[in-house]
Amino acid sequence: MENIEPKNEIIIRGVVTPREWGADESIKSVSIQAEDEHEYLVEDSDKGKELLRSLRRMICATGICTEDKNGSKYFKVKKYWLITAASTILKS
Repeated sequence: MENIEPKNEIIIRGVVTPREWGADESIKSVSIQAEDEHEYLVEDSDKGKELLRSLRRMICATGICTEDKNGSKYFKVKKYWLITAASTILKS
């Protein structure tokens, strides 16, 4: 990830999707398909690994976004929470 341009902390909302598989076909990393139509590649961290348990679920997350020279967005998750029907109603 050379030539990374740091960004400020952001909040994103989207669906957790598989990104990378291991030789045994287990999911090794995830991305977030966000409502802003960008894909955020989740960086390897404790919080990032926790998202493996939330595949195909809608989440809201805060963290630091960086972008490489090719325009790929990398996201280091600081906090996240699952979006449920009740939380959607409360936040609307």
